[in-house]
Order: sequence, then C-alpha cells, then structure tokens
Amino acid sequence: FPNPASGLLKIKINNEIITNIQITDVTGKTVLKKTCNKSEVALDVSSYNTGIYFLRCFVNNKSLCKKIIIK
Repeated sequence: FPNPASGLLKIKINNEIITNIQITDVTGKTVLKKTCNKSEVALDVSSYNTGIYFLRCFVNNKSLCKKIIIK
C-alpha cells in the first residue's frame, strides 16, 4: 500500500486472510473498525485528516500494527 496515502490504502499480508482491521489516530481514538475476511482489502482514506494513524490487522489470531501517514 502507498505510505503516505491520500486516496485508497491497499492492504495485503502474504495472501493471508485478514479478518479485522482497525485504524486509530495518535490519541488512541478508533476511526475505523471493519470486519473483512479477505486476503486483500482496499480502504478509502480520502476523508481522513492529514496526520499519523496506526493500522492494526488481525490475521490468524495475531495482530499486526503499522504506522501509516495520511496526506
């Protein structure tokens, strides 16, 4: 996925099934919580304010976290 992102954020993790996605801002406020059950997910982040967010993906009962920048 592009990072920094401004439109679509595409997420794919080694062809694993992503069960849930959560995006939080730097204050810890959840701005998106989504159940997906797909191996590739595209999120529209064009309406998000510019800044730093944290993307948490849940795969195989594990949680992966990545810092993303929205511009």
